[in-house]
Formats: sequence, structure tokens, C-alpha cells
Amino acid sequence: MAIHDLRWVCATAVALCIVNAAMAAPEPGSLESLTLKISVEQTDLLPMEPVQVAISLANETDRPVLARTYFTAKSGLSLKIFFSTEDGPFKEVSPADWPVGLVEQIDAKGITFAPGWKHALTAILYRAQTADADKVDVWWRYLLPSPGTCRIKATLKDLDGKKEIESNVLTIKAREPVGEDAQAYAFLKNLQVRKDKDARGRLIAYSSFLMSSGSPEVEAKQEEFLSKFPNSRYARYLYYTLGNKYSWGKGDGGIQRGLEYLEKAGGYKDFFPAPKALGYLVEACVKQGNLEKARQHLATLQEKFPESVSAHVAAHYVQQASSDVKGAAE
Repeated sequence: MAIHDLRWVCATAVALCIVNAAMAAPEPGSLESLTLKISVEQTDLLPMEPVQVAISLANETDRPVLARTYFTAKSGLSLKIFFSTEDGPFKEVSPADWPVGLVEQIDAKGITFAPGWKHALTAILYRAQTADADKVDVWWRYLLPSPGTCRIKATLKDLDGKKEIESNVLTIKAREPVGEDAQAYAFLKNLQVRKDKDARGRLIAYSSFLMSSGSPEVEAKQEEFLSKFPNSRYARYLYYTLGNKYSWGKGDGGIQRGLEYLEKAGGYKDFFPAPKALGYLVEACVKQGNLEKARQHLATLQEKFPESVSAHVAAHYVQQASSDVKGAAE
């Protein structure tokens, strides 16, 4: 091979190496190269019903991306969700239940997202902050207070707050309740205009009625709701909420009632808290020392929701409890 040919081959090889290296190297600050998406599995919704959405972040390009961001809601800094009723302006949502998202350590250089990388987390959206702070119990309003449509989107910023990407806009519809659901809905609407006071004379807020239970007054109203509308779609959330509360010895319902409520909540189909309800049921039985019952509920959980986080956590509880019993016997 001639010398000039050899030089050409070497120069070409070096050039190719430089090009390949450039293609493989991540681009600092390229948050815009990542794709943020929001989706929902629930298609049949009623007004005032909580909504579980899935938010995913992915590198859909064919090269690594270097971005300084924190894809977890726990930070409260980078990831935000917004909603809009019909065609109104978007307002920030306060998620009722944020799970832990991406918890990788972030250094000064950021995180490299490899081609094809994807991570997802879920959020339960129940209420949204409004500017009506001067009105009683309106500072937090329902996402879908009445039959109709709302739009939801997510945004993600880098740690410097200088760059931001936006997800697709998701449209969610709530249908008109019928039958017992309609009666239950009327009850919920009436709560929003009540001006009940607690033992200290403070106004009672019912804006998280289906998903949380704090004061004895709210708990009493929740039990009243279940006694009147036990078969309504809304009742599922109270079986889950109160079941979790009672099963840990809190409130006035008693542990046994808590276990019954959790078992009922875990038996519903197409109910997103069902895996958690069964998981809490397993944990409560372990805490009571009833391993046989815990194993039965664990088997149900693993059969119905084998890939859920609740199934893995509950299995760990049962395994640990079994090891402790075995160790004590020896």
C-alpha cells in the first residue's frame, strides 16, 4: 500500500473515531432531548373521584443525554402537574399521593440518560389549588367537581430552573352519576357548602373527604356516608381510607373493622388503591401476629397484582415475620 494511501486510511479512521465519539458523548444541558408523557388508565370517572395518572420520562433518541434534573415529586422542585377545566388557564395540582421516583444521586455534572432509558411514576390527583383563599373550604377544589372535562399536563425543569420540557395534554372526562352514585354525589356536594365546626369551634374542611380522615368529626361523616351509600362507587375510597386508618389502631372504628374495610377495598376490580389495600391488610395481620391470615391475603395480592410494589413489600413482611417466628422457636 502506498504511503499516501496509508495516510488517507489513518486519517479516515481517526475522523470516524472522532465522529463516533461525538455521537456517543452526552450533551450537557440537553433536557429538551428527553420526552415527558402523562397518561391515565381510568376511562370511567365520576365527578369528585380521584384520578391516578402515570408520568414517564424517557430518552427516545439514539444517543446519550446529559441533563441536570430530578425526576421525583418528593423534591417538589423539578416535576409539576397542572390542570385546566375545559379551556380555562392551567393551575398547579397538589398530588394527594406522590411516590418516590428516580432517586439516583445527582452530582454537579448531572445524570446521563442512555438511549432507550425510561422511568415512570404515578400520582393520585384529587384536588387542585385555586386563588379563592378568602372563601370557606374552596382553597382546595376538586379536579372534576361536576360532570365535564378537564385537561392535565406535566412539566419538568432542570435543577437550575433555566430549562423546561412539557408533556402532552391529557383530557379527562367525568360522566353524570346515576342511581346510588347520584345520591352519594349529592351528599358530597352538600359537604362542600356546609359550615360545620369542630370541638374547638374551627370550620371543618371536607375537601379531602374520600382520601384522608383526620378529625373525629370528619370520620363520623365518612361513616355516615358508608352507612347511606355502601354500594356506591365513591364508597370504595372510604373503605380504603378508613380501613388503613383503623387497621393501625387509629380512629374510633376498631382494628377488626379496619381489616374488613381493607379486604373489601382490595376486592374491587379496576380500583387503583386495591393493591395497596391488600398490602396494608397483609402488614396489619403480620402486626397482629396472624401469619396464616397474612399469607392468605398475600396469596390473593400476588395472584391479582403480581407486579405491584405492594406485592413485593408485603412478601418481604411475611418472609421477615416467618424468619422471626422460626428463630424464636429455635
